[in-house]
Amino acid sequence: MQGRKFKQITQEERIRIEVLLQQGSSYSKIACLLKRSVSTISREIRRNSSVAGKRPVYYCARIILGKNRQPGLLVVLDRKSRKTWLRKLKTKEAGYVIDKIKDVCSKITHRIKTITLDNDQSFAQHYRLNKESGIKTYFTHPYSSQEKGSVENRIGIIRMFFGKKTDFTKVSRAKVKTVENIINNRALKLFNYKTPNELYEKKLCIY
Repeated sequence: MQGRKFKQITQEERIRIEVLLQQGSSYSKIACLLKRSVSTISREIRRNSSVAGKRPVYYCARIILGKNRQPGLLVVLDRKSRKTWLRKLKTKEAGYVIDKIKDVCSKITHRIKTITLDNDQSFAQHYRLNKESGIKTYFTHPYSSQEKGSVENRIGIIRMFFGKKTDFTKVSRAKVKTVENIINNRALKLFNYKTPNELYEKKLCIY
């Protein structure tokens, strides 16, 4: 008698689990909605909790929205140095966003091995990064914000220049570049008052 074949949880299901947990849904309700067993849902949440800290995270990417939740900025961060790249977005369409990430990565001196993305539909074509640029992609732990600390901190600084009600259609690329330069040359107490640019240049010397 053949054993029962197990069907892996998909990325779309992980996003749904995260949303349902945030809404206060029980494991049994989530299992019912996804047509999965309660044990499968429980195991998935435990598994993600245990492996979250083992992922080789070097770079990560997030999207900042503007007025009326319209496209704003793509934020790419080197977590070790906190160096940040900003790109203005015209749309949240997945193909366009991945092209923007590829553009940033192509301008980085050393080869990027991995990048961690947020659970956002704008990153739906993440597989292209591996196929076209050899960059492995990961997603932030679906059920906790513990992996998002460094990028959320940088977004907080970016929001000092571009608030949540910013109309990015009126923001020039030059302005975005100016803000990028300011935050990358801002001394960080966490790193003994060295700037992200200084730390990044030191990192490049290792490669």
